[in-house]
Amino acid sequence: MKGLCRVLPLGAIGVKRNRGHKRNRGQFLSLLLLLAALAFADTSFEIAPVRLPPSDPWQRALPNAKVEDATMRKLLAVLTITLSACAANPFTEFYRGTSDARKLPSYVSVPGDVKIYSTDNFERDVQELTRKSYSVVGRSSFSAASNNATDSQLREQARKIGAQIVLVRPGYTRTTYGALPLSSPQATATSGSKDLLMPSAAMPSSDLAAAFLVKLFPRVGLSPGALDDATRRRLKRNGGILVLEVVEGSPAFNADVRPGDVLLALELERIQFVDQYLRLLNQYQGTTVTFTFDRNGTLMEKQIPIRPYPSAAR
Repeated sequence: MKGLCRVLPLGAIGVKRNRGHKRNRGQFLSLLLLLAALAFADTSFEIAPVRLPPSDPWQRALPNAKVEDATMRKLLAVLTITLSACAANPFTEFYRGTSDARKLPSYVSVPGDVKIYSTDNFERDVQELTRKSYSVVGRSSFSAASNNATDSQLREQARKIGAQIVLVRPGYTRTTYGALPLSSPQATATSGSKDLLMPSAAMPSSDLAAAFLVKLFPRVGLSPGALDDATRRRLKRNGGILVLEVVEGSPAFNADVRPGDVLLALELERIQFVDQYLRLLNQYQGTTVTFTFDRNGTLMEKQIPIRPYPSAAR
């Protein structure tokens, strides 16, 4: 279908695909509505006879032409589907991540509309938002030169998956957004992470990229990640998880857990992988347990409560 869109340029039907002008988008939508109306019409279509001189040899080949409405509907349906595919939302087409974050047990509803921030550094700004209890649930990245994109399409995809904040790197000057400049998310907290669901904050080097974030209830409040090679060599072990970030005001924050600490055990059970840690949270939720950390070669034990998901968080 995408190849067909390239074969059938929108300019050929009076809709110019340059600079994304509102006038051209309006023409495109009007054409789709017209085609839809014709496709569901109950009348047949009759082509008036062509008046040619009796001596003209084409006169015998041009009788009254009558096109049955069933055939016309099929043709119009194919063309409508083709044009609709050409107008697809690129943020949806190239989205990778959670299909509906509202189904997550830790999802926290936030009043207000989606907040959009432009960014020149995803890792820095995702880390900042992680400290505010936000987590990345999905990403979109694509070439803006080949895909028209609008602010309304970005908001449409964010609402579809339940995202509350979107970080956008607009790398193509033709695409414009009503995005707010973001030096630090906490500077505009009411408008506006190594993270739990998608630990890597790295984004592909496309012209345009967007990270979709939601607020999650912090049962413990530490963001876990795999150990890097340097930490494994220092600890002389493969097991353990690295604390990437700590949510402000969470149980881990109040227990003075810091980014860079390494979680070695929970209730004397050695921690090997992130998935194991998450299973133990479910096992011990609602209780206060002993967390054993390594901080620069010093072992520490901390009593930290694991909070269950409250109904208020939904």
